[in-house]
Amino acid sequence: MGRRERDAVYQGPERRRHRRHAHDARAVIAIGPETYVFCDIEDLSPAGACLSTPLGFRLEVGEAVVLESRDLRAPCAARIVAVAGARFHCVFDPVAAAA
Repeated sequence: MGRRERDAVYQGPERRRHRRHAHDARAVIAIGPETYVFCDIEDLSPAGACLSTPLGFRLEVGEAVVLESRDLRAPCAARIVAVAGARFHCVFDPVAAAA
């Protein structure tokens, strides 16, 4: 079942504070000073994003990353909050971004 079918099946109340917007852009996940992984931004909101990465790439819930893209104003510090195969949901981290 694809993302759109899964989203259409969900009938519960919306839990997000900000509306998600479908997005089709490339980005880079920076993990540490020398590790970069290309990814696709599937959807984006002011609070976070859903990313898809090459199969075999792994991130863990709670891991800190930096997301860089032409579509973002600046590199965004983020934290991984959910993992589903090659898809990662992250929340932007305003505390890390302010530092």
